[in-house]
Amino acid sequence: MPRPLLPLCLAFLLLAPLAARPGAAQTAAPAAPVAGLSAAELERLAALLKDDAKRQELIRTLQALAAAGRNPPTGDAAAASPAPAATEPAPEAAAPPPILKPDTVTAHLWTAIASRVDGVSAAIVAAIRGIADLPALIGAAGQLLVDPVARTRLIDASWKLLLALGLGLLLDRLAQRLLRPARERLEAAAARPAQRWGVLRKLALTPAWLLLEALPVLGFGALALGAAQLLSPLPTTRLVGLTIGKLYIAARLAFILARLLLAPGNAALRLVPVSDAAAAYGLGQLRRFLAIGLGGFALAEAGQLLGLPWSAYDAILNLTLLLLSLLLAGLVLRYRQPVADLLRAGPLGEAEAAEELSDSRRLLRGLRDRAGAIWHI
Repeated sequence: MPRPLLPLCLAFLLLAPLAARPGAAQTAAPAAPVAGLSAAELERLAALLKDDAKRQELIRTLQALAAAGRNPPTGDAAAASPAPAATEPAPEAAAPPPILKPDTVTAHLWTAIASRVDGVSAAIVAAIRGIADLPALIGAAGQLLVDPVARTRLIDASWKLLLALGLGLLLDRLAQRLLRPARERLEAAAARPAQRWGVLRKLALTPAWLLLEALPVLGFGALALGAAQLLSPLPTTRLVGLTIGKLYIAARLAFILARLLLAPGNAALRLVPVSDAAAAYGLGQLRRFLAIGLGGFALAEAGQLLGLPWSAYDAILNLTLLLLSLLLAGLVLRYRQPVADLLRAGPLGEAEAAEELSDSRRLLRGLRDRAGAIWHI
């Protein structure tokens, strides 16, 4: 745009507020020059504004001047670079769109998955560090045999706990054998077909079966704790015995509850609708989880009470958690496809395929398919 038009642009900017003000045409003198412009220049400005092409060129020039004012050249670049031509400024580069839109279900889902993966990675690193401390654990266990005080506590705990817990386990096995005929009769009564009151009969037989399963555990607790009190153990031995006894009772009760739900030998008493093979496999996995988890925790607690340092305590717990994580990963991978098939939306029938699905049902089917694809993560 020619530079003589710039004063006209400035004059237009000065006249625009006056023209917008009511009564401006009556108060301003018609013949007086405005901002040093003559009447001929004002006429040229009016003709310029009437021409669409020139008006667009004026707008582009003003935009270029505004852009130059926002980003002035600095240093030697300002002196070396020539004045830019009055052309339309290049559009600013648009920011790349985000991969996932925020505040959406997918974004929250992937954020939760990323945080869970980070947590699992941190747990694995902690477990590896704990395993790396196993030589220190072995050294700390050797120190227990050298320290006379620790050796005295260890010897006292060893024979008294073995005697008390051994008597409790003996009574547990004996009670299980004595109560087995009553439990088998109860299971046979539950297996007989009933025309009426089938569900009520199952609800009535279930507490009786649960009591027969819990009596041996109660006998173990009573005899083991009673024998431990009669042997007059040291305070540390008493604490270790209480810890091991409580964990064993908790594990047995959890296993009894699982047997009540799955009942691998009797489908009539089974509360969870699964096959015999699935019930047996589930009980086997639960037995491994309880043995490793509670066994490792009991070992760590007993060692810490008997004098092991906290580093050895952490090493035992980290190794236990690592083994549990490996078992759980194997369980998830084993049932990845069956659970995915259960979560995915089933095929549509002929009538449903012929008609168009609603948006809500299409969304629900999509969510089910997505859950089936990523549930194992």
